[in-house]
Amino acid sequence: MIESLFSLQDKICVVTGGRHGLGSYMAQGFLESGPKRVYITDR
Repeated sequence: MIESLFSLQDKICVVTGGRHGLGSYMAQGFLESGPKRVYITDR
C-alpha cells in the first residue's frame, strides 16, 4: 500500500540544484525509485 502511494513508476522528476548536497541525494533516490526520467538541473 505505501509503496504504491509513493511510487514514481512512469513519472518524470525534475530536481533543481541536483549537482551538490541534498539535491544530489534526492536525485539519486528518485533514480532508485524507478521513474521514467529524472532531469537534474543546476543554476
